[in-house]
Parts: sequence; structure tokens; C-alpha cells
Amino acid sequence: MKPDQFPGLNRQRERLKDAEAVTQYVKKEYPRLDPRDFTDIFPAEEIERDIADANHLEHQFKDREVIADSEQISKALEGIVIDQTRRSAWLGLTTEIVRTSAHDDIRNGVDAVAEFTNEEIFERMALAIDATRAADQTIITKKIERNLRKILNEKPETRVKYFASLADDFRGSLDGIVPVVIGLDTQHCKELIDLLSELIRLQENKNRTPALQEKFLERRTAIENHPAQIVFLKQIEVQLDFYEEVFSKRTLTKDQQLLLDRVSTLKALIQEIVKDKSRNQNIRITDDYEQDSVLRNIREVTYRLRIQP
Repeated sequence: MKPDQFPGLNRQRERLKDAEAVTQYVKKEYPRLDPRDFTDIFPAEEIERDIADANHLEHQFKDREVIADSEQISKALEGIVIDQTRRSAWLGLTTEIVRTSAHDDIRNGVDAVAEFTNEEIFERMALAIDATRAADQTIITKKIERNLRKILNEKPETRVKYFASLADDFRGSLDGIVPVVIGLDTQHCKELIDLLSELIRLQENKNRTPALQEKFLERRTAIENHPAQIVFLKQIEVQLDFYEEVFSKRTLTKDQQLLLDRVSTLKALIQEIVKDKSRNQNIRITDDYEQDSVLRNIREVTYRLRIQP
């Protein structure tokens, strides 16, 4: 069989190879939090159980090849969000982002924690981020409904067991943080993966010619100003607005009122970040990314859930 007999399959393999390169780069640059660094907070036996449980579940995913391919793309997307929030302030100039432990990723469904720092805000403001490339509305619906039940205390609240802040010296568990889903459809994921994988290759080339250096700077600027960051911020804003409206229709407990206040503060911060990117950094969403399937489905799902009796 000649390599060019199945060009679609070859492109898929190349994309998975690029996704793997991005994932490995992120693993090296931003290692997961290690539960064994928390032995002063949790018993060693409990930590070892969490590690063994996460390893077992991770191997189950790897044994299912189709899911493994899809998971590879999602992991690359998650890595890009973390990398570019750190390097290019995708989620705001004063936003820190932490890659979670395998336990919190697999058991608690949290890929990363975005922590919003503001000298006028004294409470810890954080979002639990679940990154996805699944444009299927059924999957988006399940994720948002799950998060809504957590927000309303109809199922255990969102918890990150192992957390170490980059904003201060806090270490320990984060409870009751606000969960959100972000993502891009497959085509936009591929575009981002292609861009960052090429940037990584250029960055690792220590003998760049002037032409390659120019290309490197061009690609770096492209990802720094990429419209995907506005897509993610809009997705977060839509979900926070949805939570706010759901709360407004209920008689709230004291804890729910505190969570509503947190949601409202986070929404205002996100809106200000989007304005700043447009006004001061000239970063805007393009028509193509405005039509991203994940963004569209988040809007449609939250609208449908709003009008349900």
C-alpha cells in the first residue's frame, strides 16, 4: 500500500502526531500537581489511593483506541489553553492558571483552575475549567446540566482536592468553585494544534535562519492574538450569565447567595477582560470563530435550559 493511497488517514495521523507533540510539550513545561506534595495536608495512604485510582482510570481510556484519539485532541486543546494563558494572557492579564492533578482531572472533571486576581477583590475567585473538542450538543448538554446540578447543590459541589495557587502561597483543597465548559470544534482545534506544534518546532530549532526567525515571530504573534481566546471568554460569560439567571428565579440559601455573588463578580471580570482585549489589544473574534460549533451549542443549550419550566 502506497502512503498516498489514503491521504485522509495520513493527515489524521499527522494531526495526532502534532497533538501528541503539543501534549508532551505541555507536560514538560507545566507538570501536573503531584498529590505526593500534599502529605502535610492529607494522609499518605489516602494520597496513594487517589494516585492508584487515577492511574487505573487513565489506562482504561488508553485501552479504547477511538476514545484515545479524541482524548488526545482534547488534551492538546487543554494544554494550549494553559500554555497561552500563561504566556499570552488569553484569559486576562492578571489571570493565573494551574494544571490540575490527574485525580482532579479524571475524578472531578477539572482540567485546570483559572484564578482571577484583582487588588479590589479579597475573596479567591476561581473557575474550574473543563476543556472539550466535542461539538455534539448532547455532550455539551450533559456537561452543562452536570455543572448546573453542582451549582444548585443537587449533586456534590465542584471540588479540586489538590491545589497550589500561583497568586499566593495557598495550598490545599478548593471547594465550591464555579465550573465552566470551554472548547472548540474539531476544525478549530486542528488549526490551533497546527499553529502551536509548528511554533514548538521553530522554538526548539536552535539554528534558525533569519527567514525561520521571522516565521517564528509571525507564528508567535498569531497565537498571542488568536480569536480562540475570545471564544473561550464568551463561552465562560454565557455560562456565568446562565447561572446568574437560574439563581435569580430561586429562594437562595446563604451558601447559594455567596456562590451567586461569586458568579456575578466573575462575570463582571470576564466582561472587562473582553473589553480590554478589544479596546487596548485589538483582539477580536472573527466571523469564522463566532460560528464555532462549541460556542454555538453552549449558547443554544443554556438558552433551552433557561426557558424550561
